Amino acid sequence: MRKGFVLALLVCLFCFIFYQTAQAAFPPPQGWYIEANAGESAISSKSYDAPNVRRTGFGYNFNLGYKLTTFFSAEAGYTHYFPTRIYNGPKIGEDTHYSYDLSVKASLPISDSSVEAFAKLGVARLLTNLRITSPSFATGLNLNPGTHNATGLYMALGLAYYFAPSIAVNIQWARADGNSQTGNLNLYSAGLSYNFG
Repeated sequence: MRKGFVLALLVCLFCFIFYQTAQAAFPPPQGWYIEANAGESAISSKSYDAPNVRRTGFGYNFNLGYKLTTFFSAEAGYTHYFPTRIYNGPKIGEDTHYSYDLSVKASLPISDSSVEAFAKLGVARLLTNLRITSPSFATGLNLNPGTHNATGLYMALGLAYYFAPSIAVNIQWARADGNSQTGNLNLYSAGLSYNFG
């Protein structure tokens, strides 16, 4: 509890300092940038033949991009999702998920503020690996263990706020569409980006 309060206080202090020093900072029109995001990941559209499955938990994402103009960027990313945990009484298996993506990012600055809305559209390569950890409790269940992959649509929507010309915080939803073997992979996150200008 105390750690959470201290962390929240530090985040507020950080935001206040940047707000006071940067008021209306605008992003540079071109250049390389990096982005790191973390939040809640969720796996959908994949069925497991088990009585209890946990599909949501912590996930994270890293992106490297190049801002071509004020409105368009090209981006490559990696996302690691929470491993699905499968139970039949005790835990019997774990399905790890991750994806790589290539996308085009369209940004729309909102009036004369430091805020911009953005959308990403591209292609993702999804990879999953289902491991059985307790074979005796998995007997009779059709879990289809092993490695599975798929290539599908990648999309994201979000908002970014520039505290300084090169530094922004963002919130976003991103989704990589797979198939029945991989599921669809979602990440609801907040993050930080740095533009090298």
